Amino acid sequence: MGCEVQNKISCRLALSAIMEQAYSYHFYKNKYMNKNILFIGLILMLIGACTDYSQYPKIDFITFEMDDCHQEIVEGHFAMTSQNQYEEVMAIFLSDDISVSQCQNATLKNIDFDEYSLLGYRKCGSGCETSFEPTVYLDEVNKKYIFEVDVIEKGGCEPWVCSMNWILVPALPKDYFVEFL
Repeated sequence: MGCEVQNKISCRLALSAIMEQAYSYHFYKNKYMNKNILFIGLILMLIGACTDYSQYPKIDFITFEMDDCHQEIVEGHFAMTSQNQYEEVMAIFLSDDISVSQCQNATLKNIDFDEYSLLGYRKCGSGCETSFEPTVYLDEVNKKYIFEVDVIEKGGCEPWVCSMNWILVPALPKDYFVEFL
């Protein structure tokens, strides 16, 4: 995979458009060599933007299921490394459909944040069958975890399905961050 799956088409379209422009420009205006070098630099920069993440080792993770009171799906992505962050973020996930009395005494599932970090990444898709396949890569050079969720859509149905894709990963080291693709 030269480009990540989600951007493969856009990467190819951008590269082919630039290559076509550079090709025609090169033969039409050959005397402007500096502009040709600029086009080559732009092409190399775009090729570098299409990173093959499969070169990085995968990180094992545990799928994390939220309780019934914290099922609300919110836009965005989350990386929680402490109990305080976990409690603050989960407050926004309380469902409006469940009466306050049912969830007033609800407690969050225990997570040992010395051992794990909790990641969540909202992704949506449509199809008769929609599934989500999270993958986490380790980039030691840039000190980051790379969290990608492939959305698998099958069939021509149009129900819109979303998932927060909650997972537990080995505790994020202090000098690392999470990149969400």
